[in-house]
Amino acid sequence: MGLSMFDPKQRIACAIGSYVLLSQEVEQLFKFVIPVTDDRDPSFAAILARRCALERETLGSVSGKFLRSLNSSTDEIEHLLTEVVAERNQIIHHFSSAFGDLLAAENYNETLQLLEQRHQRMRQVLMMLRGLALSILELMRDGPFRDTLEFDEMATLCASLRGIWKITPTLDATS
Repeated sequence: MGLSMFDPKQRIACAIGSYVLLSQEVEQLFKFVIPVTDDRDPSFAAILARRCALERETLGSVSGKFLRSLNSSTDEIEHLLTEVVAERNQIIHHFSSAFGDLLAAENYNETLQLLEQRHQRMRQVLMMLRGLALSILELMRDGPFRDTLEFDEMATLCASLRGIWKITPTLDATS
């Protein structure tokens, strides 16, 4: 059962809802990755404090902090993040002005196409951040959690996320 059984306005509403949930996951992953990139104090307490400090930050703010945290930023990543944040803000805060003319003219398929394009760009960011988050967890598993009672739980968590997120294994330090 796909969305084709719904009328076009309902499919648009579903596309918006899906996009909102996707952008929230991206924001949360930024908030997981950013605190680890600050190497001034790598302790767990400092990482958790930096994470708490990001709690009320917006997607635009955390994506900017992420870019600044990179040792070398590529123009491609910067362009993608700038585009994704602008598109997210357009959908969340300015949907009527951005898509109102299309909807008034009943151009539902074009509206859905535009939403799908934005969804795909946000998904690119999501997949990048999932890969980074999994790498961080695997480093934690193989570093601070090695030879601890929690190692097996971390290994299970990493394997589970790799499967759920459909991330192909690279070089696994536990093998």
